[in-house]
Parts: sequence; structure tokens; C-alpha cells
Amino acid sequence: GSIFSVNSETCSVLNQITEQYPVEVWKQVSKLLEDQIDFSRAVSLEQWLGEGGGSSRKKRLAALTLIPPEKIWEWVDKDIENRAGRFAYRLVPKILSVEEWGTSVARAALVRYGEREDVRENLRANYSTEMWQGSLSLHHENKRQKLLRLKDGEDNENVKRWIDEFVEVLEKRIEQAKIGEERGL
Repeated sequence: GSIFSVNSETCSVLNQITEQYPVEVWKQVSKLLEDQIDFSRAVSLEQWLGEGGGSSRKKRLAALTLIPPEKIWEWVDKDIENRAGRFAYRLVPKILSVEEWGTSVARAALVRYGEREDVRENLRANYSTEMWQGSLSLHHENKRQKLLRLKDGEDNENVKRWIDEFVEVLEKRIEQAKIGEERGL
């Protein structure tokens, strides 16, 4: 716990260990995630699991993708009320590529828990936490188009509902951003 830093090469080493011992690592990490006392450690672990601990210059593999999904769902299912929404917001790696979506943790979480409004809202918040350069309206439009491409091949109602809700939010953001851009803001 004391050596963990998402801005160091520690994440690479942790990923290598997780690749070799995913179940054992998840047992330890899931216990630490339940520790409400050490908030900064929990945040560091969440970043490593969901984002890989990379910077914009060097993106690392999200460690959560190395954990057997059934172990993750067992953990969430033990306390759905408190874990499902947090999982969607803090742990789910952001994937919007058509090639990766079908097997993504995000889609699997929506299939399992997408009937819950808190899960859909928190996953949308997760996907809205980002950095970009350039036009905000164009950024939101590009994301909207990616979501619509995902919906084309989608058969799960929970996933389609999340996409529809997110597209609606993005359409409002696009309009607001265009107004701001026209005003030079």
C-alpha cells in the first residue's frame, strides 16, 4: 500500500504481477477498495484499475481488464447498493471503439446493472471525465457519433438505454458549446 503511486512505473510492475496472478491480486485489491479510511489509497487503486495509471503521453493497460470478470461481479454482487454505482464511476475503463466494446467491462457492467439509474448516471459521468483540445462542440459530436456506432450493433436493452440517455445529454452539451463558441467563450 505505501509504495503505490499511479504516476510511477509501479503500475507496470503491478500489471505484470496481475497478469500472472489475477485472482490473488483481485482478492487483495478488492479488500483495499473496501477500506473507507484510506481514501487516497483507494483513489490510486481505482485509477490504476480503471485507467492503468498512465499519463496522456504513455497510456497503460487498465488493470481491471486483467481480472477474471466473474471475480469482479462476485465482488459487486456482494453489495450492489454501494458498489455498482461506484464501480461504474470509478473503476470501469472507458472504451468507445466498436472493436473493443463487445467485450468491454463497461458493456458487461451495463448488461448486469444497467437497469439501475445510478449505474447509468455514474458510467456517463465516468465517460465525461476527460481532457481534450480544440472545439468542445466537435469533441462532444465525435463522442456522440461513436456512441451511435456502438448502438448500431447492440442488442441489449440496458446498453441501448444508456447510449440513448448519453446521446441526449451530449446533444444538449453540443448546443451549449456552440452557443459559447459563437460568443467567443
